[in-house]
Amino acid sequence: MIVKLLLFVFIPVIVIPVIIVSLQHKSVSFLEKEYFEIHTLSYSGIITKKLEEKSTGRTGYIVLNTEWFERKVPFYIYREIEEGDSLVKLPYCDSEWYIKQNGEKIERDLNSFFREKYFSKLCKE
Repeated sequence: MIVKLLLFVFIPVIVIPVIIVSLQHKSVSFLEKEYFEIHTLSYSGIITKKLEEKSTGRTGYIVLNTEWFERKVPFYIYREIEEGDSLVKLPYCDSEWYIKQNGEKIERDLNSFFREKYFSKLCKE
């Protein structure tokens, strides 16, 4: 009896949010909001610190001289950059550039997931 009652309570509590999140991720307005949020974002600065203690798995963390918060960086880029290198993300651009002190540039497309989803959803309408 108790198990049946718990199933009637917990299954809807788990299933309904999953359905809502699934529908939300497929909606054009959600995709548009996420796409333009990244697309219009802008920042730049010099990498002042690589946070070795927080860097695990697939991501590393860096701190810029112009921002007080930590930025997540994919580990394949984290290994390549050093303190003193620069990071630039221009507004209305989907990429960010890591510019090493020797002039070498590493480009990272930040918005490919939402851009593809958003534009494919627009084409269907």
